[in-house]
Amino acid sequence: MSEPSLDYLIATAQADPADDTVAMNDIIRRFEPLVQTISRSLSTDPHVRQDLAQEARLGLVKAVRAHRPGTSGFPSYARRYMRGAVLRFVGSYTSREAALDPKDEFWAIPVTPVALTEITDVFAVLTPDQRRVAIARYVGNDRMTEIATDLGTSPSAVSQRLRTIHRALRPILAAAVAA
Repeated sequence: MSEPSLDYLIATAQADPADDTVAMNDIIRRFEPLVQTISRSLSTDPHVRQDLAQEARLGLVKAVRAHRPGTSGFPSYARRYMRGAVLRFVGSYTSREAALDPKDEFWAIPVTPVALTEITDVFAVLTPDQRRVAIARYVGNDRMTEIATDLGTSPSAVSQRLRTIHRALRPILAAAVAA
């Protein structure tokens, strides 16, 4: 007997208000390798990885709930939701001792090890729109056209926002590297 399609599972999960349905569990099972990849990319500490993996799973559940039926591209849509959930979780840490690896590609900022609170402070200077663009570009590795589509703007506007973000962050990152 073959496995049901992902579209069928999503529609079934959306039809039931509970999040612990058989369909939702099957979706989570199918995306578990991606959950583990995301958590491994952010931390070397196995205990932190468990927390990050759980946040990624919660992001997946939210992606299933928010996905429009009949729309293609759910795997990349879910990946963005999962990474966003993990990023929000990481951003909620205030401890300087958080077991994250600043050198990971996740941060996409080539600096010496910077404390997590400093990175959070860096993002605090950005407007919500700028944060969305920065997260989509540097965390989600989205192309400018994808970001523009998600924000309902043009790729040139996204490019301009990225230049503005770089100008705003350059002195802060230079000070962090010099410290």
